[in-house]
Amino acid sequence: MMGKVNALFQDAIEKLSEICPECDGDGLVVVEIYRPQSFDRDVGFIDCEDPTPCERCAGEGVIFKEEDDDEY
Repeated sequence: MMGKVNALFQDAIEKLSEICPECDGDGLVVVEIYRPQSFDRDVGFIDCEDPTPCERCAGEGVIFKEEDDDEY
């Protein structure tokens, strides 16, 4: 009986949530920094910072929809 209740609860949570588009559900975001050519560097390159928690989903990877949110 408890398995059925847990399944119903899990279905309800999945209907109210969606994967975060900023981090693609990972919960971490990698920021790219463009390093231009200069006197010290002969070519420019793209440098990546360490992954940081996503601000939009607070590192959860999932965004919970509110009942009053309207998607257009």
